[in-house]
Amino acid sequence: MRYDPNYNDQFFYDSSNDIGLSNVFDIMKSEMSRRKDAYQNGVKRPPSPYGKGVGIGVLVLLVLWIIIFGICFLITKSFIYSLIMAMCGLFVGFGFVLIFMGVYFFILLPKKCCLPVEATCIGHSISGSNNSRGRMQTLRCPVFEYDYGGEHFVAFDAIYDNTSKIPFVGLKTTIQINPDKPDELVWNFEKSRLIFFIAGAVFAIALGSAFIWLTNQDEALLNQILPSRQAAVEETVDPAGRKLNEDGRIILTDEYLDELIAPHFPGTTWTIRKRNLKEVQKNVNGEQGITGFFFEPDDVQNYNAVSEDESRMSDYMKNAKPGDEFYFVEYEDKTATIFPCAEYVYEGIK
Repeated sequence: MRYDPNYNDQFFYDSSNDIGLSNVFDIMKSEMSRRKDAYQNGVKRPPSPYGKGVGIGVLVLLVLWIIIFGICFLITKSFIYSLIMAMCGLFVGFGFVLIFMGVYFFILLPKKCCLPVEATCIGHSISGSNNSRGRMQTLRCPVFEYDYGGEHFVAFDAIYDNTSKIPFVGLKTTIQINPDKPDELVWNFEKSRLIFFIAGAVFAIALGSAFIWLTNQDEALLNQILPSRQAAVEETVDPAGRKLNEDGRIILTDEYLDELIAPHFPGTTWTIRKRNLKEVQKNVNGEQGITGFFFEPDDVQNYNAVSEDESRMSDYMKNAKPGDEFYFVEYEDKTATIFPCAEYVYEGIK
């Protein structure tokens, strides 16, 4: 693109030397005058092919973020999950945009600039950027002067960096221009910048994909942020707050039984066995409302019978019959209690 020293956000420096303290005052003085003229004359840097590519990339990322967020929100109704997926998707999208930009900047555009011409580097366009430590560093872009088709051109590619081997001021060199747009040029034929774009793309895609996978593997997080998971969790709990398994039975765990036994028999150890019911006696021993449950003998446990208050029994226990299976929990030589296998499932280690 054509170069004008009065473009905003840069200044022209006609030396290959580093900008020292002795140059700062002169630069500031000329820049103040230039910026005043540029403001009055409205000198703005025209969009370059590279600037257009960056603009397209940013627009694609914005649209991609909106699409991912919208789709996730429509499916899950979770703002937080949709936001996480959209941000992770943004990393993945950024990686593909970097690939597109690298191919566009350093493969497709240079192919258009296929005509070699002799040019002279007359100076550098200087711009500023913050490095990783927050310090200001100068970025350079060489400005070339050349003739083509009877017309004189002063042009640059508007790509600033401080890593490439910038041509010295006064150096005559061969650049390539676009015959259809002679102010479009390529002077840097190194592949390092393309490699940098590809490496950045691979990192961004890998990072975004990893976060998407990790998020969807975190069951605890998903249960908290997904309404559907929250509803499913609520459906696996009975009115008393006890967890249910997939077939709707109450889950018996070692922790649950410890909490059940400890208040009444502190420090008591217990055993649990699955046993078959042998006999049921209503009003056992003449006690009204008390039912006796008698089980087949067991070689491990001492008790073969328990009595239960009918007012605390489930409908299944009230209608229990010989042959039904129960979990028989015995508290050493103190007492025992039972849980119907049709209503409970044990998931402990004892």
